[in-house]
Amino acid sequence: MKARALTAPSGSALEAVIPIPGTRGVQALFDMGAHPVGGAGCRDASASSPSFTDLVFTVDRAEGPTPPRR
Repeated sequence: MKARALTAPSGSALEAVIPIPGTRGVQALFDMGAHPVGGAGCRDASASSPSFTDLVFTVDRAEGPTPPRR
């Protein structure tokens, strides 16, 4: 299994990893809980002011056993 190192933006936490259907693309969604919003950390802001950011990347083709022929 291959792995990829991700560097999260400062003050964030990984919230979700979402495959992009029909592609080798993956979206990593980060919750910016410590990111300043209106002078306070995002986690302390009103429910209407959350802050998120993402990173979209392509995963390498997985190498594994060849599937059996039918």
